[in-house]
This record gives sequence, structure tokens and C-alpha cells, in this order.
Amino acid sequence: MKRPRPILKILLWSAVVSVLIALIAAGILTNVTLRSVEKNLPNTLFKQLHDLTLVNEDLAQVVSAAELTKAAPTSENFMRLRNIVMTVHNAVVKLRTTYVFDNLIQSSAFHAVVAPAIADVQLWLSEGVSGYGPETETTVEIVLSRITGAFQKTRAINYASERIARTILAQQRNRLEQFLFSANLLFTLALLITLLMVLLLIRQHLLQRREVQAQAERRRAEEALHRYELLAVHSRDIILFMRRDDGRILEANVAATKSYGYSRDELLKLTIYDLRAPETLELTADQMAEADAGGLLFETVHRCSDGSTFPVEVSSRGETVDGTRTLISVVRDITERKHGEAALRESQERFQELAELLPETIFEMDADGALTFVNKNAFAHFGVSQEDFDRGINGFEIISPEDRPRALENTKRVMGGEKLGLNEYKVLRRDGSSFPVIMHSTAKYRDGKPVGIRGIVIDVTETKKLEAQLRQAHKMEAVGTLAGGIAHDFNNLLQAVQGYAELLLLKRTQGEEGYRELQEIKRAAKRGGDLTRQLLTFSRKVESKLQPVDLNRIVDDVRMLLERTIPKMIRIELHLMGNLHHVNADASQIEQVLMNLAVNARDAMPDGGTLRIETKNIVPDEGYRRTHPEFSPGNYVLLTVTDTGQGMEKTTLEHIFDPFFTTKEVGKGTGLGLAMVYGIVKNHHGHITCVSNPGEGTTFEIFLPGIGQLEGTSRIDTGTAEQRGGSEIILLVDDDTAVRGIGEAILQTFGYTVIGVEDGETALQAYREGSDRIQLVILDLIMPGIGGMECLQIILELNPQAKVIISSGYSVAGQFERISEIGAKAFIHKPYDIQEMLKTVREVLDEGL
Repeated sequence: MKRPRPILKILLWSAVVSVLIALIAAGILTNVTLRSVEKNLPNTLFKQLHDLTLVNEDLAQVVSAAELTKAAPTSENFMRLRNIVMTVHNAVVKLRTTYVFDNLIQSSAFHAVVAPAIADVQLWLSEGVSGYGPETETTVEIVLSRITGAFQKTRAINYASERIARTILAQQRNRLEQFLFSANLLFTLALLITLLMVLLLIRQHLLQRREVQAQAERRRAEEALHRYELLAVHSRDIILFMRRDDGRILEANVAATKSYGYSRDELLKLTIYDLRAPETLELTADQMAEADAGGLLFETVHRCSDGSTFPVEVSSRGETVDGTRTLISVVRDITERKHGEAALRESQERFQELAELLPETIFEMDADGALTFVNKNAFAHFGVSQEDFDRGINGFEIISPEDRPRALENTKRVMGGEKLGLNEYKVLRRDGSSFPVIMHSTAKYRDGKPVGIRGIVIDVTETKKLEAQLRQAHKMEAVGTLAGGIAHDFNNLLQAVQGYAELLLLKRTQGEEGYRELQEIKRAAKRGGDLTRQLLTFSRKVESKLQPVDLNRIVDDVRMLLERTIPKMIRIELHLMGNLHHVNADASQIEQVLMNLAVNARDAMPDGGTLRIETKNIVPDEGYRRTHPEFSPGNYVLLTVTDTGQGMEKTTLEHIFDPFFTTKEVGKGTGLGLAMVYGIVKNHHGHITCVSNPGEGTTFEIFLPGIGQLEGTSRIDTGTAEQRGGSEIILLVDDDTAVRGIGEAILQTFGYTVIGVEDGETALQAYREGSDRIQLVILDLIMPGIGGMECLQIILELNPQAKVIISSGYSVAGQFERISEIGAKAFIHKPYDIQEMLKTVREVLDEGL
């Protein structure tokens, strides 16, 4: 059915409304008009009857006037009589034209008696009667006689007319009432019919509207059903209709056929039990009952036609379809989700494992400072338990009060999006102790809003120690460099003093004048040389002759020496490990180390005590090496020297290895003992630590690498030999004038011809000019300009057979192998020892002869 067009609907309703208005208006107008007629009819009727009464009254006046004229027949009375008769005549004429005269008055009697009488009287009074004049007494009597009869007849007619009028009025009213009733009844019926038509039209309109709405609803329902059918058919999720009683599949969509590998017809022959994995079958019936009762969302495993299985999420609900209790299930393949969940679990487990494996603290904290997550290492670092964490820990409260305001401000800045990098704080353990940490954190967001921070807290206690050790090492390195430089220059001065003293002693015999003084000068120079060697040892610029040694044997030898030199009230205890690894060491220098430590222990125990020396094998583990990066993997021998003396304060402990630092009185110590110990240990690739507290004694621990790390050593034999000279030409190169001068003097004294030059450039020029004559070159290793190493290489390029001896006040143990590979024949240590120098020169000159 087509929906009525709006214009037709408007016209239809306009016509209905017009008819209603017309009917109502006509009814109202008819009623008003008839009621007006009913109201005005008596007035009209009785008004005309009143005119008859007036005629009757006029006739009475005529009778009175006639009687007066009869009694007094004057002209005035005749005139008055004639006027009254004229008035009555006019009234009669008027009355005879009214409704009352035609319907209420007895017209025949009026025409027969009254009207002719008035006409006769009027004629008589104007012309006379029967020969009598109008103004005669006889005329008056005749007029009076005629008027009196007419008057009486008129009065009778008047009375009769009033009775007739009342009867007619009653009849008219009855007829009017009957008409009004009939008219109103007709109007009412017309109105009811019209209203009924209106109601019918309204009902028809509503029916049409409902029909249109129903059609629209049907169309929408059909479209929705079509959409649902499309959704069901083309949904990626499986949709199954199953009979509740036995699980028989009643309907399945395309996704079901694709997922299970069955056709639709094949699926409709199966039950849900055929699609469930065997391990889930026992749950199927209970799940169907629960789904039918109130709906159920659950996970299970379904099986394909080829026997393979896949995880699914099922949303099932019971409905009655075509009188059959049916389960409608939406089945979603959650294989990818399971993979994602497994990956997420793996990621979470990996994160958890990493968080627990990290040696540092990982945390999460909300905006108020409450810790919401920490790894297990936090408990050990801060001395708290899981129960403490469960009760609640405020992250700001474990930061020391002096750093807390800065931590609060930094947290606000991080939550505001700033990248602050690392921040250092002092934090508190539960027992009240504190330790330094560095913290790095980022904002934690939820729904795009910052809700806290997460980060890592790194304990930098060991780092601080390492930094202090590094600063100490740098300081010791700098001081060592300074000491080495001073020793080098001082060594050159001693070279002149010692060398010339020895030359003079060679020219004198014992007992001669000046011999004893020269011996004292030589001994003083030797002592100065020892001091220089201590400085060079500290700076690690003295040569160590490393060889495998038994540390227990060295300790035992030193014990025997100590028992003779230190007071008896100091007890010496040895705890030496059997099967101790050998170490590559210079035995004499290790003895120096033990002697220096023992002497310091003796001075720290003036009232006696115990000196304990211990050895043992040790392998530093990874954790120890991480906090002590100077250690390499491998075996070490630990030498421990402990005393029960006075101990040291922290400020003293920080400077014990500084050269010339001493707590002894002036004149009782040089301050080089422990500095030399430090230098020797480092020169042996070892490590030394010291632990001491006031009143608790002091412990030195020396770690020396186990055997297998042998360093190259010099080929020089420093034993004594007979002084031998020669006549060869020697080029002596040294930038120090005093050293060069004493070298020339020694060599010339023993017959050699010496060409002395002060730098590498001059040496190369001299060698180019006299290479055929120069038989030996003594070359200082460290010189300004062209250094000794470069000069050696150039000389050997000029003459590969050249014989070159390297001289230096520093150790060349680490460089001797390379120097030898380049082509140097030997090494002479400065200050020159005459016997060693002459022996080495002779051996090199005689080589190959």
C-alpha cells in the first residue's frame, strides 16, 4: 500500500473540518432564530390585538363624543366628533390589513357590523342623514344609535379575538417546539454521522500509518535479518546452532566449514562431541547445561577433520528456536592469541628473570611514592623483607633527609616528561646505615597520563671505592712519575760523584792521603744510589729480575732474619700453605717488601704484640673481579702481613703509600718504605691493599700472580770481573753533560778513544762521518729530539753490523726484548758501575771474534 500523499491528506481533513463547522453553525443559527421567533411571537400577536383594543377604545370615545354632542349640539362638539370618527376610520383600515385581522378577528362580523357603521357615521357627519344636516340633533341621535351597536359588537369581537390568539399562540409554540426538536435531532444525527465519519477517517489514517510503519519495520527487520545472515555467513568467527538434548549441529556458517575442514552437510551430521578434542570431552555436557541455564563463556580445544586441534573461546547461550531448545555458540579461534599470550608470558618471565638476575634494584613507584614493584635484590640492598613490602614502603622515606627534597622535585620533573639521566642520592637501609646510589627513572603512564615512575637503582659503594682507588692510583702514578724524574736527575748527579771518586781511588793505594775521604765519598754516593733505586722502585722504573720462586721459602728466610733484628716481645707467627703456587718474582725485592712491612709492624707495637705472616692460594671469583677490575682471571698467591699494633686512622690510611709520607719523628724515617713496597708489588703485576682501624692493628694483603707470567729479563750479568780496557773507538751519546763526562773519563782511563756527543742528531752525523772507525756505540735511551730507540734503528739501517749498547737510569725490562730484536747488544744501568761498564763493553767488542 502506497502512503497517501500529504496534499490529499490535507484536503481530506480540511473538508471534514469544514462539514463539522457548517453543521455546528447551522444548528446554532437555527436554534437562535427559532428561539427568537418563539420569544417575539407573543409580542407581535398581542401588539396587533392591542390595535383592536385601541379601535374599541376609539369607538367608546365616539360614543361619548356623540352623547356629548347630543347633549350640546355645538359646532366644536360636532368637529371633535368628526375628528374622532376619522381616527377610528383610519385605525379600522389599518387593522383590516394585519395577520390578526385575517386569523384572529371575526372578520365577517367586523365587515358586517363595525366597518359599515364607521363608514356610515363618517358619511352622516359630513353630509347628514335622511334629509337632516350633519350638525342636527337627529343626525346625532342616528349616529349615536349606530355607533353604540358597533361599539358593543367590537368589544365582543375583541374578547373573542384574545381567546383565539391565546389558543393560536399555544398551538404555534407547540409546533415550534416540535420543529426545534426535529431540527436538533437532525443536527445531532448529522453531527454524529459526521463524527463517525471523522472517527472512521482517523481509524483509516491510523491503520494506514500502522501499515506503513509495519511495512517499514518489516523492511528494517528483513534488512537486519539480511545483515545478520551476512554477518553469520561471512563472520570470521564460527557460529553453530546445536540441539540442546544431544548436541546435534543444526546450522553452521562458512567460517565453521573452513575451520573444521567439513562441508556444511557433513557438519549437520555431526554433534559437538565430534568437534571437541578428546581431553575436553568430559566437560562438554556440564558446559552445555551451564550455557543453557544462563549463558557461558569458556575456553576449550576443538578438533578438525584431519585430526589437528586448535584452541577456541566459546560464547554459548540457550534459546528456543522453532520450538526446539537450541544452543547458539560463537566459537573464536584463539591460536594467535594463545601465541601472543605465550609470548607475553615468556617476555614477562624473561623480564622477571632479568630483573631478578640483575645485581641492582629495579622498582616501580606511584605518584605518592608508594613502591608497587621491586625485584628481590632490593630486599638485600635495603635490608627489608617481602612482608615489609606487602605492608607498604614509601620510596621517598628510604632516601636520606638531605636528598629527599631533590628526589621529590626530580620525580615531579620525570613525571612531567623531562629526561634527567642519572641522579645520585644517599639512601637508608632498614638498620639506619646509608650507602650511595645512582638512579635512572622514566615516567610510567596509564591511559596516556603519568601515574608514577619506574627505574633502576645502582649501589655505587664499590664504584666509589674504585674511584677512590683510581684517584689513588693516578696520584701514585703522578707521584711516581715525579719521583722517577727526580731520581733520574739525581742519578745523573750521583753518576759524576761516584764515577770520579772511583777513578781517583784507582789512582791511589790504601793509606795514601785522601784515600779514606774518597772512600767516604764513594759510600755516600752508594747510599744516594740506594735512595735513587727506592724512588725508581716506587715509580716502577727499575729493572726487576723475575724468576720462579717459592714464596714460602722467602718468608721463612726473612723470618730468621727478623728473629735476630726485632724485639723478643713481638711474637712472629707463620701460617704457610702447603703446595703453594710459585710466583714470578725478584726474590731480593720480595725480601725488601717483607722487611719494610715487618719494620713498620715493629714500630706500631712498641709494647709488643704479634706479627702474623700468612700465604695461601686464591682464585678471585667474578664478583670480586667486578668490584676489583685490576684483577685478571687466574690463580693468585695471597701474602698477608698482620700486626696487633696501634692501627691507623682513615686520613693516615689514605696516604700510607705516598712517597716521603711518614708518621714517625723527624730523622727516624724517610717515608719511602711503603712507597717502595707499593712500587715493587706493582712492578710484579700484583696488587696491595691495607685494612686498619685505630686500636685494631693493621693488615696488608699482597696478591701476586701465579707462575706462568714470566717477564723477559736483562741478559746483563752484574757479577764482578777483572777490569779490562782496550784501544777501540767508542761513540758515547748522552744528553747529560756530567754523565757523558764521567763515561768518557772511565773509558779513556782504560785506553779507549771516546767521541762524546749530546743528542741523537749529532750522533747520527758523527756515525755517518766515521762509521768505518767507530767500533761501538753507547746510546742513552731517553734523549730530547731523536730518542735512543729511533737513533738505534737508523744506525742499524746505516750499518746492520753495528754494535750498540743501550744505557738508561730506568728499567728496560719491558722493552729489552724489543730492543734486542732491533739489534742492541747489551744494556748498562746508570749510574755507571766501572766494573760492570768495562765488562759489558769488552764483551760486546769481543763478540764474534
